[in-house]
Amino acid sequence: AGVYLKYMHVLDEMPRVAHKQFEWQLGVFNHPQLYRSAHLFSGPNCAAAFEAAFELSLSQFIKIGFALYAAFVNSPRVSRNIDLTAVGITNEDRDKAISIFSVSGSDLGSLVQDIHNGYRYSAYRPSFLRRFPLVELSVDKQSILICPMIDLLFSRITDGLYYDLIRNDRDGSLRNEIGSQFESYAAALASGYFASFEIQTEQEYRFARTSFRTPDLLIKANDQIQLVCECKAKRMRFDTRYNEGGAGVLPSGSEEIAKGVFQIWRFVAHCKSSAPPTFQLNADPCGLVLTQESWTAMTRGRRELLFQEAHKLADENALPIPADCRIPVSFCEIKDFERLASFATEDSFLSTIRSSTDRKYHGWHLRDIHAELVENEGGQKAYPFSDRISELLPWWEVLPGGAAKTVN
Repeated sequence: AGVYLKYMHVLDEMPRVAHKQFEWQLGVFNHPQLYRSAHLFSGPNCAAAFEAAFELSLSQFIKIGFALYAAFVNSPRVSRNIDLTAVGITNEDRDKAISIFSVSGSDLGSLVQDIHNGYRYSAYRPSFLRRFPLVELSVDKQSILICPMIDLLFSRITDGLYYDLIRNDRDGSLRNEIGSQFESYAAALASGYFASFEIQTEQEYRFARTSFRTPDLLIKANDQIQLVCECKAKRMRFDTRYNEGGAGVLPSGSEEIAKGVFQIWRFVAHCKSSAPPTFQLNADPCGLVLTQESWTAMTRGRRELLFQEAHKLADENALPIPADCRIPVSFCEIKDFERLASFATEDSFLSTIRSSTDRKYHGWHLRDIHAELVENEGGQKAYPFSDRISELLPWWEVLPGGAAKTVN
């Protein structure tokens, strides 16, 4: 890092380090990762597009990946012709999936050269293993598979499905469906962890003779809206995640995040301007932009730039948004939201999100803020969808030995 840190502030390196490290520290082999991904990508349009592209159902593709993952847990190498018929996987389907998962060892040199072309620093180059977690080799005249980083195989059949679908999304319909699935997952998650909350999803309302839609989630307690949440399912491109722009530049795609802040403020302004009000706001409501991955963790100045963009949108709005309606807004990725909800009570959940808008906690994960604010945290609550994975992946409960027992 000594080469490029001569030309940038050392704190601008921290977001890139966070993107590299936090995923591994949290882990990917767990119920939330599997259920969330299956939920996001199993909408009818996505399921049909995946099957049309790969001649495999999405559920069967995940099943084959899971079966191979289980095989690699017990062995550093697996036969290319591994027999999976005992778990309901035909040789034909196995071969189709392996062709998607794997790359030939003889092709590695040119593949790596192509992927790394244009990236100056070895610490921030994309890895072929994220797209092809398996490598096919010839050993003693037999074709075998190795899996250099086994967690990337599980990641490939969960988060990695997003890129399979987006590559084939010519009209934006798949991206829109994933966004809708993301909103429904967030609503169900909040309801599953917090029984006393009333969760209202996006709905149409009228203001100044014009139709608008509310933010994606309104979380109510004591008959008042406590939290106004906008969900943004847009994923970061690799170049966005590891850009060298520093504190003074927003990464590509940030306009969607700033728009989420503006949408929250506009709704609050409409609520406060209505007489009688259509929606009952708490006297001190808070906003939350919920994302698929972190756009602000450990960043220096990025929050301020996002708010600058949001203020610009608010100033240009047809009906100016008063300053007192531009409420504090927090940013949170869905994995952090899951972790926070699993430890928090209704009160500590809301207080943590409110506290996260304080400058002291800018760039923190919400779960870590909660741990600092709440003494003697209670035990972790069970993930609310652990017993519902088979609703999305029918093979889940019938694998020999019980797949549910291998993932916690």
